[in-house]
Amino acid sequence: MDTHHFWSPSRLSFYPASMLDAYRKSDAGLPDDLILVSEEVFRVFALNHPPSGKKRGARADGAPDWIDA
Repeated sequence: MDTHHFWSPSRLSFYPASMLDAYRKSDAGLPDDLILVSEEVFRVFALNHPPSGKKRGARADGAPDWIDA
């Protein structure tokens, strides 16, 4: 079963949809720039190590990307 995930370009973090309420209630809160991402994008950028010399970042449109470290 796929789980929906959101990406925050300002925090460079993923948030599972099932936990959004908990994040909203937390001291850190929930960023207001969340973008729904596909399962494939989540797997590539959350479950894999970055390529050599890269780190997780965001493109100009906010989508996750590997950027120079």
